Amino acid sequence: IIMLLGEKNCGKTTTLNLVYDCLNQQQAGIIEKKESINEMKDFECIIRYKSKKIAFFTMGDFAIRLIKAFEKYADKQCDVLVCACNTKLKLPHWHIKKHPNAIVKKTMPLCCYSNSIDTYKILQLL
Repeated sequence: IIMLLGEKNCGKTTTLNLVYDCLNQQQAGIIEKKESINEMKDFECIIRYKSKKIAFFTMGDFAIRLIKAFEKYADKQCDVLVCACNTKLKLPHWHIKKHPNAIVKKTMPLCCYSNSIDTYKILQLL
């Protein structure tokens, strides 16, 4: 699991959309994708990229949904889950320990490049 950890409305979903777009530009194949009904551009999907099955789950402000995503994408035999998580949530931090993981702390938007910086960090982990 690669978890992008940050405060509410700091750009977690925007960053994960950038990661997804970068992989798609590199010919990633979409296996399944479900857009969220909220206005935050949240989504969840599975893509095939360089022989890896990578899942995305951007709804990081919902602890129970995020914990269920850990298990859902493990059951779907994904190699990696890239997700967002709000810093205020405690349960996901306990549950992530059951899986190999890397936590990327969201660069605060002090400059216009903060989402790009975090996108690069996540791409390096993939």
